Amino acid sequence: MATFDYARQDVFGGTFGIRARLVYFHKFTREIFPEEPGIDEIREPSGSAPGLLKYRATFGGGWSTKLFALGFDGQYFHSRRLPQTEWNFQGARTIAPYWQTDLYAQADLGHWFLPSESHYGLKGQIRVNNVFKKGYPYYANEASGAGIQPYGDWRGRTLSLSLTAEF
Repeated sequence: MATFDYARQDVFGGTFGIRARLVYFHKFTREIFPEEPGIDEIREPSGSAPGLLKYRATFGGGWSTKLFALGFDGQYFHSRRLPQTEWNFQGARTIAPYWQTDLYAQADLGHWFLPSESHYGLKGQIRVNNVFKKGYPYYANEASGAGIQPYGDWRGRTLSLSLTAEF
């Protein structure tokens, strides 16, 4: 696993930050029965440990002040090798990789709706997940029968509004 975080203050009156995290599995050996040899579920999967990926990553960045923030979050899921028994159904040896990007804006609403001497807080956020409306990769043997490999919110692009009260 590798991580990177960077923040710099006084960028256009606020703080700018970026971050990234990469998870890498060299191999994932699984021994089903004591007398059998271990199986590397990453390179030659047996199907007994579905969903393992060699790489996955999260990343993001943003700019914020005391009253306002803008930012983005993203995820990457590497292609997933399939057991040989699934190759014919899938038409390939792998499930394609997947990228997703989300955007958000946040504001301190308390200074508009609460008295200035109040110790309470109110924040609002608008968020768009899967901004580029990227469809999930095709997976013929997905358990629900939907024919996709879901890695996040199955609804695709979503818009959410949230209010957070502090007291």
